[in-house]
Amino acid sequence: MTDFKHVTDGFFVAPQIDPEDIVRAKGEGFTGVIVNRPDGEMLGQPSMEKMAGLAEAAGMSFGAAPISGPPTLDDIAAMEAALDAGGDKVI
Repeated sequence: MTDFKHVTDGFFVAPQIDPEDIVRAKGEGFTGVIVNRPDGEMLGQPSMEKMAGLAEAAGMSFGAAPISGPPTLDDIAAMEAALDAGGDKVI
């Protein structure tokens, strides 16, 4: 089970979440999931496609804002867009 760390009332962060964490997040009132890790960054990590399907099946928004290296202005814009679309409580 992944630990969701509170940043603000509507924004939480975590290390790599697993598929079962999405179900738990929905149960805890989360409305959106944002993934910052590019596909294939770590052996065994679930793909963005899989996580998007699980989030959407749970009735949550899904945002992909993968970052490799220092964030660029485009990375920041992608994260802002994902946050805006994420609803009231995002992990």
